[in-house]
Amino acid sequence: MTFNDDNPMKKIGVVFEDRFDSRYGVFNAVINRVKHLREAMAGEAIIDVWMLYLDHNRLSRLIHGERSADVAATAVIDGIEINVLRHRLSVTDAVRQRFHCRPADYEAWCRSLMPIFASYDLLTVHDLLPAMLARVLNKRYCVTWHGTSINTTPWREPLTRQLTVECLAGAWHNFTVSDAMGTVAQQLCPTARVSTLHNGANSSFVKVSETERNRWRADYGVMPDDKIMVFVGRHVEDKKVLLLPEIYHRTRELYAGRVVFWSIGDGPLLRQLQQSLPAGTDVVYMGKQPADAMPRLLSCADVMVLPSRMEGLPLVAAEALATGCHVVASRVGGTPEVVGIDNTFPLDTNFTEAVATRAAAMMRGEVTQELPPDISWTATAARERAFYLS
Repeated sequence: MTFNDDNPMKKIGVVFEDRFDSRYGVFNAVINRVKHLREAMAGEAIIDVWMLYLDHNRLSRLIHGERSADVAATAVIDGIEINVLRHRLSVTDAVRQRFHCRPADYEAWCRSLMPIFASYDLLTVHDLLPAMLARVLNKRYCVTWHGTSINTTPWREPLTRQLTVECLAGAWHNFTVSDAMGTVAQQLCPTARVSTLHNGANSSFVKVSETERNRWRADYGVMPDDKIMVFVGRHVEDKKVLLLPEIYHRTRELYAGRVVFWSIGDGPLLRQLQQSLPAGTDVVYMGKQPADAMPRLLSCADVMVLPSRMEGLPLVAAEALATGCHVVASRVGGTPEVVGIDNTFPLDTNFTEAVATRAAAMMRGEVTQELPPDISWTATAARERAFYLS
């Protein structure tokens, strides 16, 4: 499919899996990408958005004491209308998954959606379950793979690997959000056609004036000459959050001045982190913050630390850099593509010392760091449009 034939106005369906009460990660990436692609392809394509909403099966809800939620058929988020495709996962598919068998009930449900998608020229979908939907519908489709959908689950679960390889091979084209993820995708399926479409930072993440920044910092008891080290993310093992106390303490030793530590997020290791690094005047645990609070919080910070064990493309790093906050991180996945190779370090015995040394240098103004120009939604939309028009 190209857009340069006798009928240039084509119809594209965007499909992703998520929930309205969990507007992070892929959800925000899809909204931003659609918004910019619509601008880039105005007059060339109609772009509709569909969200796959999965309900747990009855047995699972009974075990976990959950109720079936009321979900509207459509919703408008940031000016983008989202149509909901609701599917209740069956007990039999749960049993099939346990024995590494195909989810037959889900695939049958996908086939029932053929009338809805019959008029679309192309489906551009995000991650595995929407990719399976496109493949079952026998539509021409592109897949964007995010983080764990390529880096983790296919390598841990035999059935997921089989289905992922099928979708990689069957796609008209595959997009990954980093070059590093593209390499992993082609390890899974060497014949897959793969290109990179980086995620970008939302336009609300911008540098503000020093006057505004210092006013915000004062609201948190932080003076102009103080430095803020921040961690943002889930407090889980994959994020290596238990390295943060040692990194913070060593940075304080290396930097001649006050260093405040902020932790933003929650997760199962939060309590253990608090025991190792107790809250106080210079250590603040902010918990999970709403998305609209993040531009202000990151604008206040001086250095973000991301010691993750794995990453696809850390969007939070792009958002931090867009506000002027420096980022030092582990050398994994697509992280160096965002923050620069010199600002990443291997997760080895020297990691803590290397990160603290770099963080202190950043605080002293000895490191220049900017968001790369191709890490932007405008650049991604231009690349995606050029691909469709080629």
